[in-house]
Amino acid sequence: MRIRTVKPEFFTHAELSDIERISNVPIRLAFIGLWCACDREGRFKWDARRLGVQILPYDHVDFEFILDILKTNGFIEKYEVDGKAYGFVPSFSRHQVINNREQESSLPPFQQPDLFSNELTRVNTGESTRESTRAD
Repeated sequence: MRIRTVKPEFFTHAELSDIERISNVPIRLAFIGLWCACDREGRFKWDARRLGVQILPYDHVDFEFILDILKTNGFIEKYEVDGKAYGFVPSFSRHQVINNREQESSLPPFQQPDLFSNELTRVNTGESTRESTRAD
């Protein structure tokens, strides 16, 4: 866990407040805690059990549920590298000033999915990914 900054306007973030009220879980505090779990690039290991113990040790909440809510609402991204799950906070670098002494990230970088790749286009359009063998 690392020291992070919370800007005053965070407390008036209407969308997070609404999500917290609707979900009835401490989303805002969990999100702040997640920043402390992030490395200098805004990446973290997606381990709900460990994160829950580190961030909300006295709350009896399903931290996987919290991560899912944050992901569903676009506050974090989940990605996988070599069979291991990681998370990324896209807004992290806009809101955090990193101490120069903080070690470099050892976690693999988040890669934005290429929405225009041929593979995704075939899946989205329903086209076959194999070449047709039938004669037209």
